[in-house]
Amino acid sequence: MHTILSALCLIAFGCLWDSDTLRDEASLRPDAWEVITGQYPRHGEAYYRLRIAQLGLVVVPDRQQRIDLAAAQIRLKQFAAAERALASLIAEAPDVYEAITDLAVLHRNQGRPAEAVPLFERALALHPAGHLGLGDWTLRAARWQARVLADPLHAARENFLGEPRVAMAVAEWTEGGPWDQLPPATRDRLQKHLLLLRSYPSFAEGYATLGDELSGIGDRTLALYAYARALELQHPDPKLVTGRLHAAAAQTLRWGSQFMEEAQRPAAAAAALAADLQQELTRCRAWQDAFVRAEDAAVARKHLPSFAETLAAMPATAAAVYLPSARADRRKAVDKAWVEGLEALRQRDFPAAERVLGKATTLAKTELADHSDRARLLVAFAASLSPQGGEARLRQAAAALIEAERLLRTHDAGNTADLRMVLGNLALVHEALHEPALSAQDRARRDQVDASR
Repeated sequence: MHTILSALCLIAFGCLWDSDTLRDEASLRPDAWEVITGQYPRHGEAYYRLRIAQLGLVVVPDRQQRIDLAAAQIRLKQFAAAERALASLIAEAPDVYEAITDLAVLHRNQGRPAEAVPLFERALALHPAGHLGLGDWTLRAARWQARVLADPLHAARENFLGEPRVAMAVAEWTEGGPWDQLPPATRDRLQKHLLLLRSYPSFAEGYATLGDELSGIGDRTLALYAYARALELQHPDPKLVTGRLHAAAAQTLRWGSQFMEEAQRPAAAAAALAADLQQELTRCRAWQDAFVRAEDAAVARKHLPSFAETLAAMPATAAAVYLPSARADRRKAVDKAWVEGLEALRQRDFPAAERVLGKATTLAKTELADHSDRARLLVAFAASLSPQGGEARLRQAAAALIEAERLLRTHDAGNTADLRMVLGNLALVHEALHEPALSAQDRARRDQVDASR
């Protein structure tokens, strides 16, 4: 029971109502990649310590200031003080939605979701739209947590929305497309998933269910990361989530089989891919670390910065990015071209991908300082060339991959996941060029990388 309790109730301090919620969250709607990897603004502990200190100087705090104080105390795990403050507020004014919601969040974060449920119900009766327009999704999440605590097998039967778990049928998956072309009801569900996870960033089941949503629309790469995040956060049914991750991995490898060497051994590749996903999620945490460092500098000056102020103070290289990189600066033209090229690849429009990614690789020489990102961009460029065939394009692809290998070995030797991918693909390109000796050398270098993992 202790394991299940810790898996369900890892502290998730979102959906607390305070002045920052009203000011900051109204202007921030993170993309799926940023939500899954945690690359969006969240205040650090120093911020809330200063906030508590400043509010403590107010002689007669008003209602909002008392709510702000309790919310800050919850974020710092000062649960007893926060519970006393919120209970006092509710006793004075029983219909204060913000106080009721924050008390529900407090109970849930303490591992008491069954006690949180009636409070969320009471809050929803006062404000049916729910926090951030989520309606009853927050309530459903708490109900699911309470049911799984009472019956661990419930996690395998239903997702947190109360929908039966459906077996992943890989053969029935469709190709993904732009989200703005999805049916309105599907777009609404995806948006609610993202908003819920922004509010509850450690809700493992939320990522698992989002993975199902993404796989259902053919967005398999994001689905893989969502499942990996659910496992990282100790989902109460890891076997279920691992099965879904492997199914998504198998389909992704089949989708890329025209270029990806790993598709020739899907079982081993799925396991290796799962490890690579965890490595990438670990790297992505550097973004939030950079955000907190920038925020802490302002807090040291006794200033409580807004998200926008902290983002402006962050170094450009720490800006959150789109797939497949976790470290580039998406504001640069090279990254805009990169994202456009990846979308063309996903749509299998290889000539368009070649044009856009070719431009991006040229821009990268002067605009992209991160050598690992340059290497990944070169891999993407090679992926646009190889499927079109012809000796000229295959030799271009080989040259791009050779340069990617050089960049990784020279500047990021510890990045074994990318190096392994580069060498596997280079071996296939050399095979297509009828150069078996070079292909064998590529595989030998990849095996050396495998041995060092």
